[in-house]
Amino acid sequence: NSAFSPLQALIDDAHYKMLKAFLQETDINDKSISKVSSQIRQTVETQQKLYINYVRPLMRRGKLTKPYIFESKDGRDRVIELAQCALDKTLKQPACYLPDEVIKEVFDEIPGILSVLDTRK
Repeated sequence: NSAFSPLQALIDDAHYKMLKAFLQETDINDKSISKVSSQIRQTVETQQKLYINYVRPLMRRGKLTKPYIFESKDGRDRVIELAQCALDKTLKQPACYLPDEVIKEVFDEIPGILSVLDTRK
């Protein structure tokens, strides 16, 4: 849809930060390949899941990426509730606007921009 949601933007930002961490260069060597291969073999031979056994604990300890900021302590799915609390906290902070000269340049260069977006005093 074409509606902007500050709450969804906050959740998306957390997800983009996780993706950025996942795309970091990794240390791949014989030892790490051997360890991962062993973990996969152990998991395949059981009813346990690779994510539950190895990935989620790494994520929670911040080893794979920083812990997901909207994960509840009790394990329940409370993403929207926790994101709303974070958004409320963010909205209480004073706004930071572009300098007036930058705003003037934007309005001069882009004809038809909505005047309601002009934050100059």
